[in-house]
Amino acid sequence: LCQSYQEKIRHSLVEQQYELQKAHFAEVQTANQALRELRHELKNYMFYMNYLIDQGDFDRLRAFFSEFYQKEHRNLYEISGSNSFLDPVLQQKLTAARALGIEVTDHVLLPEDDALNDLDLCIVLSNLIDNATEACRELEHGVIDIRLKRVKDYISVVVENSASGDVLKENPTLQTGKPSPALHGLGLAVIRQIVERCEGSIEFESGCDVFKVMLMMKVPSKEMTR
Repeated sequence: LCQSYQEKIRHSLVEQQYELQKAHFAEVQTANQALRELRHELKNYMFYMNYLIDQGDFDRLRAFFSEFYQKEHRNLYEISGSNSFLDPVLQQKLTAARALGIEVTDHVLLPEDDALNDLDLCIVLSNLIDNATEACRELEHGVIDIRLKRVKDYISVVVENSASGDVLKENPTLQTGKPSPALHGLGLAVIRQIVERCEGSIEFESGCDVFKVMLMMKVPSKEMTR
């Protein structure tokens, strides 16, 4: 009974974690769409301000710029370089890892029109990078390599990172080493849940100084996403 109760609690925590992350990345995607729209309109703003400069109408220029800044300054801190829904996630996570002195490389080869649930892929990738960053945090020279590509009807995700030992040999079940394990280590459980729902698979490999996660997630047919 105790074991069943604990499993129910953990399942509930995993569901809560997933919903929180889904809501977070939905907000990120909405913000990124607003940034793309703003970038599209910036040229019109620049033309108008340049016109006011040519006319010497600096009072109107000052008023226009003040109104523009008050309206849009919160969106100006980051403008993605492409339309990829993964850009905000990669930029945020990779910047945080590099700030810790971790060497990071990424190779993302995904078409823009994939039908795979964008939020699910963002959540999976975010958790994988978080785990890899945590593993490299205390190493003298940590390295993370991220590879995504389309393989027929699946998305292939491979994240490899430096390790201080043979992870699977020392910890075959990949239990978290943090205090209160019931409240931590939920990221991997969320990943497994998403992979299972996407009819995919996940595998782990480790050596004396490296750990690798390899997973596949099926891309739904267009009919299923309508």
